[in-house]
Amino acid sequence: MKKIWLLVIGLLVFLGLASNPLLADVVLLSDDFDNEGPVSWNYNNFLKWTVTDGSVDLLGPGGWNPFPAYGKYLDLDGSTLDAGRLVSKTSFTLSPGIIYTLKFDLAGSQWGDTNTVDVSLGSFSESFTPASSAPFTTYSRNISLPFATSAHLVFDHQGGDNLGLLLDNVQLSYVPLPGALWLLGSGILFLAGGRRFFRR
Repeated sequence: MKKIWLLVIGLLVFLGLASNPLLADVVLLSDDFDNEGPVSWNYNNFLKWTVTDGSVDLLGPGGWNPFPAYGKYLDLDGSTLDAGRLVSKTSFTLSPGIIYTLKFDLAGSQWGDTNTVDVSLGSFSESFTPASSAPFTTYSRNISLPFATSAHLVFDHQGGDNLGLLLDNVQLSYVPLPGALWLLGSGILFLAGGRRFFRR
């Protein structure tokens, strides 16, 4: 009977840790661009971003809007024949051993051309070239850096023909390492205890 109670208590502890809000993702950056000003060509009054080169357009209700269900979003190749370089205003302090998750929605320009955006955060860098007709698709990358660093999140669009990839719903987050280790360790102990119990 004592073993059954220990097994039940172990299960409750494990489930309690799994639902602990302290183990939830820590969100470093989240932006759907809906809190920006009126839609505009060559928009550069972002709350969380700086356009350090070229230009980007803020699209959405009241303007050219191929994806009305998405609210406001960006055309990364603005209207100056010089594609934009979008840089987060925040420089994130990133630690080794922690897995950061970067998510964003990317769509083709919807104009029949080919476009590429280079996405970078510290030593992480990847280029994305969705088809022009591609709808908004969520891209997710787990990023683990080899050493501590401070870095901005950058979306650097190539080209310059005023027809760029469309960007929305950017999020950068991580799960706190100590919490993840506690959860993993508790799960292992619970499973090990359960195996010993059921063998007897």
